[in-house]
Amino acid sequence: MTTQLPTEQRDAPQSPAPWPMAIALDEIEAQARYNAMVADRIAAVIRDHMQPGVHYTYKLGETYFPRPVLLDAGVAYIMSVLRLVPRHHVELALREPVPVQRPDGSTEHRLLIKYVVRAELWHISPDGKERLVAEGLGSASSFETRHLYRWVSDRELPAGADPSRLPSRGQGSSARYRVYNPDPDDLDNTILKMAAKRAEADAIRQLPGVLEACALLPDAEIQAGGQPPRSPAPRKQESQGEAQSAPSQPPPRAQPGSAPRLAAPQQAPTQSERRQRPSQTEVTELAAERALIDIAHDLSPDVPVHVTIARLLGVPEPERGRAAIVRWLQQHGRTWQDALQQVREKVAAQRPQEGRGGAN
Repeated sequence: MTTQLPTEQRDAPQSPAPWPMAIALDEIEAQARYNAMVADRIAAVIRDHMQPGVHYTYKLGETYFPRPVLLDAGVAYIMSVLRLVPRHHVELALREPVPVQRPDGSTEHRLLIKYVVRAELWHISPDGKERLVAEGLGSASSFETRHLYRWVSDRELPAGADPSRLPSRGQGSSARYRVYNPDPDDLDNTILKMAAKRAEADAIRQLPGVLEACALLPDAEIQAGGQPPRSPAPRKQESQGEAQSAPSQPPPRAQPGSAPRLAAPQQAPTQSERRQRPSQTEVTELAAERALIDIAHDLSPDVPVHVTIARLLGVPEPERGRAAIVRWLQQHGRTWQDALQQVREKVAAQRPQEGRGGAN
């Protein structure tokens, strides 16, 4: 027998079930807060426990970065701190001859060695449980410029090679010529390891907060001082159907008595370009901090550089390193440039005293 509800209960408004999208938005907000917290923690690890020039750098070649760039040792350090173990799977292993063109126009076959590696990052908890947290892909081949060619002197040129048709650098006895690497088999292990490193770096990028805390280059094996990858040239925005713009011509010279012609306003950078391009203030601050790091390393090479800088500045709790310096600068309304000037004055004042002490 079916029980009928009273009329007032049947007509009473029922509370709506939670909308799935509302639940998803709550999860997104919680994940965003978690990512921000992880980014702060990773940034603190980089500042307080990593060594510049070994684990990370702010400068590659002549390019400054507003965030630390993780080097190969930095990627390994992040994995160890987060208790992550990489496991590699070779997705592709290729070895086959490929035709290439010689400088004289003839064709020869070179051995192509290529690996594609998938890296899984597994978190190992203290109780031994394992959990897959990220994975990435990396590839390397013997046809990359660094592997395909070799720079040799004129005495090491292959028989029949014409130096005038080869790319060269230097002059006289120091001249070097670019030729194909005659021993590609020697690179097999190097190429495999490079693909594995790139896969690890790609997997690290998938972790929450990593990209917010640091600037991770695609090739994590680049060492400090090496040449960074070139930035792509900005694309010229053209309206649909507009032909390619002709090469720019020098502006016509103004006629006497005529009003000066105003230069056309430059195209404003896009939002993504503004995010990637550090401001002049950031570049100057990074250069000042880099100069302080050099001074600290020269004074006390066995002590963490930011600890030495903090001691020179008289910062409380200098053992906390860069975090203590940043807090001290913010409290006193000062910049890294101010800190550099103070340290230089202190070092300059100490040197005459050391000279008098040695004379006595």
